[in-house]
Amino acid sequence: ALMPSYQDDLKVEWMRAVTALKIEAAVPQLIDLVTRDTHNTLSTGIERAVHIGGRVAEGWLFTLSTGHISPVIRAEAEQGLKKLREVR
Repeated sequence: ALMPSYQDDLKVEWMRAVTALKIEAAVPQLIDLVTRDTHNTLSTGIERAVHIGGRVAEGWLFTLSTGHISPVIRAEAEQGLKKLREVR
């Protein structure tokens, strides 16, 4: 049980670091990390993608906003996409 918790902590710290530094090249890895996880993690990924910005983040948010199964995720992605486009 120690290893999964340790990995989760590392994941959270990595996401914080790439978000704080706005590393656009890390967005594909961010997407990969959050896509296979819980709803909460996906919501966090959306927030972080908006903060980082860039074309990959914009494309991912568009895809989520138009095609995700959850109406909550679609709405969050749509709001995030709007914010991202306002900043440009």
